[in-house]
Amino acid sequence: MDGGVMGLSSIDIVNVLESIAEKINGEKDYITELDAILGDGDHWVNMNKGYQALIGKFEEMRQMSPAEVFKTIGMTLMSSIGGSSGVLYGSAFIQAHKVLTGNVDIDLQTGYSVMEACHYPYS
Repeated sequence: MDGGVMGLSSIDIVNVLESIAEKINGEKDYITELDAILGDGDHWVNMNKGYQALIGKFEEMRQMSPAEVFKTIGMTLMSSIGGSSGVLYGSAFIQAHKVLTGNVDIDLQTGYSVMEACHYPYS
């Protein structure tokens, strides 16, 4: 990359996922309370189930390409989170996989392309 700035690696991505999983796991009451205001109060259960399913794959994911990491995330969330949430979140990560194929890390421009693809997963 230009200027000696390195992009995000698979290890970086998994480290972030670990932090997210820990935060979600620890915020059951808060997330459930927020979801109960407008929803049915089950968002924490579903998100925690998805991230707990990912935890067992973290070591293997650190050895994958970023594209394969995002594909694994997407497939895991789709298969472990109930209702439409699993499909919605999983689809975004699958779109990221498509953008990242062939990349060894995620630089700023690639990161932008990933976010754009996740924003429009069905286009």
